[in-house]
Amino acid sequence: MKRGLLLLLCLVLFASAALADAPYYQVNQILTGKEGQNLTIRYHRNRTAPAGELLVMDAEGNELASVTVKANQKDGSFVMPLDGRVTNGQVVQICFRHGGETELQGECLLAIDDGTPGVYKVETNEKKIAITFDSANGIGRTANLLDLLDRYGIKCTFFLQGAYLKNHPQMAKEISDRGHEMANHSMNHPDMRECDDAKIYREIKSCNDLIYEVTGQVVHFYRPPSGWFTYRDRAISRALGCEMIQWTFDSLDGFEESTEATVRNAMARGSEPGAIILMHLYGRYTLQVLEDYIPAMQALGYEFVTVGELLNGAE
Repeated sequence: MKRGLLLLLCLVLFASAALADAPYYQVNQILTGKEGQNLTIRYHRNRTAPAGELLVMDAEGNELASVTVKANQKDGSFVMPLDGRVTNGQVVQICFRHGGETELQGECLLAIDDGTPGVYKVETNEKKIAITFDSANGIGRTANLLDLLDRYGIKCTFFLQGAYLKNHPQMAKEISDRGHEMANHSMNHPDMRECDDAKIYREIKSCNDLIYEVTGQVVHFYRPPSGWFTYRDRAISRALGCEMIQWTFDSLDGFEESTEATVRNAMARGSEPGAIILMHLYGRYTLQVLEDYIPAMQALGYEFVTVGELLNGAE
């Protein structure tokens, strides 16, 4: 009995010590907003706190925003102008100033959307096209696809999900080793419109990290699941170093109701200089169509490149 009471006392003392070391206030680690507007920063008190000020400061110690907080004020918010003093991807510090002391409460990543759309097509007069492939969970006929691409000497961009990388790391590495470009299609393919900022960050950051871990490639491009997005995941992806890539046209190879003729017609109608084509690793007719499409377009003088090469060529 005494041993049980002693253990309970130790747990209480440990919890009290941990609470005493916790910051007074917490804010979200990811802060999203729109350039030129005010960003609302919400805070929550973790433990008993004196009166003071909450500050937002940059790495040089410049004050960007502040708010006065009363003793033991539980929750509240204040605004920070998203003006020329801050940039997308910048990390700021949240500090609490009281009694002549300033204490760090945490750091936040700023994801500031400038309103520019993602990339749907690259304006160019050169006959260059980027074929991109989205993954699902299964390998499908990826090995045969890679052989086909090798046969025609072209490189493509593969937007992989985290599940694909986890379940098929050797195939993902094979794609990379054959010289193709790896890109981010989120960890779990959620509807990003329904995700909060923290989940969006985890979905993109975790997939970036996994791609690097498996293939050694640093990721520069992100495609939102099903193409659905808000300014928040566009801003967060850019804050993490990834431009948002959509597509000029969908080959329709990912739909069960599509026929081979459906896919062929979509490819024929949509192909033009600077186009980004959406295809899928699990497409039923993807291989058959590409077997004819690639040499036919090459005969017309077209070159197939990665998204990165397409963008760099337009600069």
